[in-house]
Amino acid sequence: AAAAGIRAAWEKEWSAALRRKDAAGLERLADAPAVRFASAAVRSPQHAEALAAMLAADDAAAAARLVVAARDRGLDVPAASAAGPLIAAVRERLGAAETAAAAEILSAFPLGVPDADAEAARFRLGLWAWGKARDARRRGLAGAARALDAEVDGLLPRCSRRDAERKEADKARAALAGAIAEARGLCAAGRMKAARERLASAAADVAPDHAARDVLAALDHELERDEDSLREAREALARRDLRTARRLAAALSFRRADLGEAELLLHEIEERADRALREGLEVERRTAADPPRRRPTRGVVPLPAGEPFILRVESEGDWLFHPAASLWIGGAGDADADLRVPAAVSSRHARLDRDAGPDGVFRWRLAVGPGRSATVNGASVTEATLSDGDVVALGRAFAFTFRRPSPTKAAAGLKLHGDATIQGCSRVVLFCEEGRLGAVVAGAAPEAVVHLRSHDESFDVFRASDGDARGTLFVRSPLGVAAGDDGERAQVRAEGGIVYSAGACRFYFDPAPPDRR
Repeated sequence: AAAAGIRAAWEKEWSAALRRKDAAGLERLADAPAVRFASAAVRSPQHAEALAAMLAADDAAAAARLVVAARDRGLDVPAASAAGPLIAAVRERLGAAETAAAAEILSAFPLGVPDADAEAARFRLGLWAWGKARDARRRGLAGAARALDAEVDGLLPRCSRRDAERKEADKARAALAGAIAEARGLCAAGRMKAARERLASAAADVAPDHAARDVLAALDHELERDEDSLREAREALARRDLRTARRLAAALSFRRADLGEAELLLHEIEERADRALREGLEVERRTAADPPRRRPTRGVVPLPAGEPFILRVESEGDWLFHPAASLWIGGAGDADADLRVPAAVSSRHARLDRDAGPDGVFRWRLAVGPGRSATVNGASVTEATLSDGDVVALGRAFAFTFRRPSPTKAAAGLKLHGDATIQGCSRVVLFCEEGRLGAVVAGAAPEAVVHLRSHDESFDVFRASDGDARGTLFVRSPLGVAAGDDGERAQVRAEGGIVYSAGACRFYFDPAPPDRR
């Protein structure tokens, strides 16, 4: 009895919706719980009535949804009679560029009417190509977009809105191309920030355009790289590496006319270099009354053990070799210093000590003199074990980078910062005279203490520690070494005043002036 009452109320509401041609109401009632009480034989005619009413009310979308629902329920609905009106509705919506509404109606197909089903399939393919053409334009693929547009025109009815969409896309693409050309000109003038603003403005007008976003991202990457270079220049200045700071800041200044920070940094670098030079000159002025007495280097000059000497490599520069396991660093007027620096450095400011651990690994330690100041990588220290790449600053006017490519080798190196030199050399080798164990590698290899940039050849410098040749300095190379005009040998004796060659690399040795050691 309850089911019959529910069924009667449903039929009454259904009849009223049919009279009003209420498509929405009929769609709702077709899914009402009361329908469960009716058989398929009863429900099929009711759906057919509803379909006719929806088509009469020109609600093609509701009619399509009803056909899909009936098909899902296994009901026999005369959908073939709706094929013509539904195809006509699809054409109308496609002409108005209502792609979502057209796709909803097309979901009712196939309906078993060959011509209508084929046309619906063509419309579906056209909608797919239309969407892909839009995506190709967003990605900046104009050629692919044009090919897809031609396919769309052969599958879908003519649409003025689609034509306007293409014209607008072409106009935006031309505007973007003009903005990119203008941005290139601004970049060439060093105005990268202005170029970025111009591109951002153009990209905002074509917001979904991936190509515009990619170009803007590329320029943002360049600006970020410049910011990184500016930060590296400031860090180099903070650790008193004036050459690196000047190189980075000058490159930015040349490339970026709009980057005022680079000009300010260059000015600060020059002020710092000028101040360091003045301080060094002041120190040297106190010893200028006692001019150095230089040893003549004509002819062959011996290089005795325990004495410093200079390695000069053509097109590469000079390295001062100092053969001590413990060296004091002091000012130019410090008679007790082993390494005398023409800068405002105190007498016996700091000491470098080498020792070998039980594991066979050599260590270099920095010990700061009483009352003296020093930092390692910016941290204040009184003593520290040095590692490869550590930046050491003594006082305020002198700094160097400690080079230790191989911990199993006894030799190490110092790369002096700024314009500081010792014996005219900006690079110092802490030499060990204990045979091949203390050999200094010169070349382009990572383990080279004497790093050569313009030569692939390599050679070793070492002093014999036993046998009849004890104390003799030798040069050895896998390519062979030639002394003067002599032929190449695997190993030759090293003396001052002779030009040696290892492959295309030419070099010679000079003794360090005895009164300047």
